[in-house]
Amino acid sequence: MEAVKVTELNYPFYKTYGMTMAGLRAIGYDFDYDDFNSFVHGRLPYDVLLKPDHVLRGILQSPLVRKVVSLCVIF
Repeated sequence: MEAVKVTELNYPFYKTYGMTMAGLRAIGYDFDYDDFNSFVHGRLPYDVLLKPDHVLRGILQSPLVRKVVSLCVIF
């Protein structure tokens, strides 16, 4: 995709889909999420950012608790 087209689509995708990556997927582009994020933001340090949380795991696995997942993307 040409750089001009990327610039044109970036903001509309962000407004409609919440992020450019989701917009690209919605119009049929297929790509690896890690490769995309690595190219755009640099490699994400999953081993540093994500740690096991055994209390949270227990809560999420409990059949008696209503589950709601909230995702926050900060730009």
